[in-house]
Formats: sequence, C-alpha cells, structure tokens
Amino acid sequence: MQNRTSNVLRYSYREFDNQLISLERSEVKFDKEIVDKMIAKTYQLPDKLNVAEYLCFVKKNDKYPQALVKAARFKGNEPIMFLDTRDFDGSLLQITDQLLDFVRKNIQFQYIITGKAERNERWEYPMVALREAILNAIVHRDYNDAGNIQIRIFDDFIEIWSPGMLPKELDIKNLTKNNRSIPRNKQILKLFHLAREIENWGTGFARIYDACTLNSNPPPQFEERAGAFVIHIDRASLTEKSSEKSSEKSSEKSSEKSSEKILKLISENPVITARQLAESLDVSSRNIEKQIAILKNGRKLKRSGGRKNGVWIVME
Repeated sequence: MQNRTSNVLRYSYREFDNQLISLERSEVKFDKEIVDKMIAKTYQLPDKLNVAEYLCFVKKNDKYPQALVKAARFKGNEPIMFLDTRDFDGSLLQITDQLLDFVRKNIQFQYIITGKAERNERWEYPMVALREAILNAIVHRDYNDAGNIQIRIFDDFIEIWSPGMLPKELDIKNLTKNNRSIPRNKQILKLFHLAREIENWGTGFARIYDACTLNSNPPPQFEERAGAFVIHIDRASLTEKSSEKSSEKSSEKSSEKSSEKILKLISENPVITARQLAESLDVSSRNIEKQIAILKNGRKLKRSGGRKNGVWIVME
C-alpha cells in the first residue's frame, strides 16, 4: 500500500489543464499572433475555456503564477549572483522561442571556417537540445505544483528544472531509448501538437542526447532533485583549431547527414517550413535553402503548391 501511495504522489494524473476557468471568453485578452495562426485553421476556441486554452492563447498570464517560466544567467556555477534574469508570462506557445532568445543572449558561439564561402555557427549548447528540453518541461510539468519551470545558465552548464517527477513507468537511467509518451497534461499536449511544436512519440530525450553529441557536448544528465525533473547539459569547448581538410570532410559529412534529416522531418511533416527545419536542425535558413535546392536537383524532393499552402513530397 505504501508503494502505491508513493506512486500517486510521484506522478499525479489529475487533469489540471482540462478544468474550466472562471473567466468568460470575452474577459480574456488573447495573443493575436497565436490566435491568427491556429484559430479557424486547426482549432476552434469554445465559449468556456479550460486551463490549457487559457495558458496557450492568453497574451499575459496573471491567473496561474505557477505557469510562469523563469530564466536566469548566474555568475560562476552556483545560483547566487544574477547577471541577467527574466520572467516569461505570455502564451505557452510563444515562450519557447523567447526563452531560446534569452539563452542565445547569455551564451557564446563561434564561426567555424569550412574552407567554403559559408560559415557555420556553433553554440556552446545545441539549440535543438535546449528546445526539446524546454518543450518537455512546458508540456509535461506538474501544474499542480506551485513551483515554476526554471532555465538556469551557469558558466559551465545549463539546467532546465521542471516541477514534478517522471512517470513511474519510465526509467531515468534509460530515457534515451525504449520510451513512450505518457502525458500528464493532455490538453496542453494536444494544443502543442496542433501547433506543430511537438510530436507525440516519446523520442524527445533521444533527440536531446543526439544533439549534444553532434555539438560535441558531453552527454546530457537526467536527474530528479527536490521534487523536480532536471536536464543538465555541460558546455561544449569552443576551439578554432582544425585543419582545412578535416573541416571540409566534416562539412561534407554534416551536409549529407543534414539532407537525410531534412527528408526525415519532411516525411513526418510535409507542410514544415524552412524556418522550422532550420530551428529543428540548429542551422541557418540559408543552409536549409541550399540543402533543399540540392535535394530538388537530385530529384529526391519536390514542392507541390504555393509557398504558403503547398506541401513537400519526398521522392522514392
């Protein structure tokens, strides 16, 4: 009986995000950009909003303080002296990009010279991994917990703290393989899926691991501390020492892998945009356009329809 009780406390299935809010729809000030993107296209807001709809569409959340996301850059490797800090209280569907902008402002990058006209950017932390970690926190955190999601940036590492523990079915030592999606917040998950922000296959941890490997970061660490799930990513060492030949070979291999990943992402989402591809692969939009042109010339990819309403077709 004791184990059963601890499991309930460990991962609550109470659908907090499906509860109706006390405000009328006319009393809520919505984020126009998100509303224009989704309403009447992929989703229709009801007269009575639930918590998920409020948090995902509201312009400024002043009703659920635990849903605010906090980000800070600290001096050194202890959470003592703040160098920069900000609270994010807008639509949950907007917060991820805003948080990534905050991170970019507080970390370093280097230009990698490949011997070609284009220079590649390499951040201390892979943006793909950070995006996955932040999305995981927003969608799967325990909103019954009064704490906030925290993005902690230190000199040598970043940590993403998400209130609540992992589902009892998941083994924290094997999160990067043999996993499945066990949603705590089904309504929030639904809206993020409709907005094409996430997939629902339980592969996010594997993508975090792979992105760190590709960016030469040490493997990410997944931990549970003080009632929160924590993703810890150590900083990659930025160096300019590399030979032109090895850089060119690396660039060619990277280009080939990038093309394969582009085709895979397009197969999963034929309406994905070049900007979304660039964000997913952590490369520039110009790089994506170049890769797409190569794929088209090689008759591996074609476009059906216009730029706004068309779809990608992967050739067999």
